Amino acid sequence: MNKAKAMNRRNALKAGAAGVALSLGAPMINRGMYRAFAHSGESYSRRTMDLVRENLVIDMLGLIALSDKKVEKWVLTPGGFGEQDFQEFNKSGINIFHNAYGISGPGAHRETLEYFALLNGFIADYSQYFRRIDSIEDMDAAKSSGKIGVLIGVQNAEHFRSPDDVDLFRSMGQMVSQLTYNSR
Repeated sequence: MNKAKAMNRRNALKAGAAGVALSLGAPMINRGMYRAFAHSGESYSRRTMDLVRENLVIDMLGLIALSDKKVEKWVLTPGGFGEQDFQEFNKSGINIFHNAYGISGPGAHRETLEYFALLNGFIADYSQYFRRIDSIEDMDAAKSSGKIGVLIGVQNAEHFRSPDDVDLFRSMGQMVSQLTYNSR
């Protein structure tokens, strides 16, 4: 027969006071706070979590990826973007990313054309995950379909050489242009 003391309230309190670790089955008291990301110690209220889930969330400074290696893999390697990558986007709670990127200098026009071509190719290659945003209706459709919306734009306007360029870049999906960025 086991000679261990019977577990009762008094023995549990004595053990705790003596620094003995106990594993007791007790209900978790959450108080309506949630950790959204395992790597973060931040807690968010249930109301905050509900607002993110129920509403359209747009990140106006959200690059597709911060790592050049990851972008190269996704954009330049066929099949480089997969379900696990998509789930990382989904976990963020963000429905639409504006790929805010600045292109400047004498080659801004050509570089922006190339950038938009690569971005449009990426969206087309992974259309099961992404949707280009060309209208308000596309924003709603991206959210309701579970796809990640991509709002094409740049952080400056150096690529516009004439008013006709506004139409050219709009035809490539540009919906946002910051007029100046670090201008002198």
